[in-house]
Amino acid sequence: MNRKHIETAINNLKVSHKIFHSEADFQFSLAWELQKILPGAKIRLEYCPIFDDNMHIDIYVIDEGYSYPIELKYKTKEIKVPDDGEQYNLKNQFAHDIGRYDFLYDISRIEKAKALDENFESGFAIILTNESAYWSSPYTKNTVDASFRIHEGRTITGSLSWGEKAGNGTTKGREESIELIGNYKIAWLPFSNIEVPCGEFRYCLIEV
Repeated sequence: MNRKHIETAINNLKVSHKIFHSEADFQFSLAWELQKILPGAKIRLEYCPIFDDNMHIDIYVIDEGYSYPIELKYKTKEIKVPDDGEQYNLKNQFAHDIGRYDFLYDISRIEKAKALDENFESGFAIILTNESAYWSSPYTKNTVDASFRIHEGRTITGSLSWGEKAGNGTTKGREESIELIGNYKIAWLPFSNIEVPCGEFRYCLIEV
């Protein structure tokens, strides 16, 4: 498996799914597409690797003896729309700062898998959203989550920490800094555009 297989699966989803009910819906749908593309691969959901029994990887692909962990995020802004005979009622998932942190933490988890999994070949972190705050440049740099910004064109690397004014409610359970070994250029790509307010979906795909 390689990046092209992931891109092909996402492109297939663009045709069959303009929108998803939930992150679990996105997870299952992507895994299903990958299985169709790679019929000989073993694909598992919520996989617990042998090197860390506290880690659960969203999609874990084993292909020709090599492992490929995939972590997903699906962050939504409120939208209620019918599509292909189904009703989609997405809620506002506020706390963009936490969403950014969690996506970058996913990348650090894949780096950990790279260091500890002897069969690791490559891994992927994907975020899909209709919330433009994720891909847009910030109006000000003086925000508590400045280190975690994932807007278009930014390069992410090194030690990433909350700003000094970050409140306990924001950082609870996410106090630790994120340490990234690699350099990752953020690029947002179109996924779908439903003709309603906030109907534009974009995704970012990071390979480790």
